[in-house]
Amino acid sequence: MNQFPLSSKQKVPFVCFSCRTSKKVRLPFSRKTETGEQTSPCCPNCEKPMIYVGRYFKVPPQNAREQWRKAELLWKNGWVASGYSEGPQSLRDAREWVQKKSVRATAQRDSRNSAASEERWRRLRKKREQHRYQKPV
Repeated sequence: MNQFPLSSKQKVPFVCFSCRTSKKVRLPFSRKTETGEQTSPCCPNCEKPMIYVGRYFKVPPQNAREQWRKAELLWKNGWVASGYSEGPQSLRDAREWVQKKSVRATAQRDSRNSAASEERWRRLRKKREQHRYQKPV
């Protein structure tokens, strides 16, 4: 699935976390290269592919290292600036968000493996079997 909108006249930010630079590009971005088709622009400084961080991402100043570390931490853990929430305001808040996210994921995984969950699936399978073998009226 494509992570970008299909078409847009609005420019969206792409960032390079290693150089702490950003570039706004009109979507969909695509250009042919010698090795194939490139779907994200290259950093003007280091020539690495830039990263799409969301349409509503507010680019921090280049010298705000803590804000760039926060943005990279959030991006590595699946957060994209979609406009629904501002997200964590500081690096400490971002670390707490990542920790809560991992706790929620662990709790969901554990609840799927619990005895109550097994019982629920057993009832559901039984119901499906009964429905499958009913004779039409």
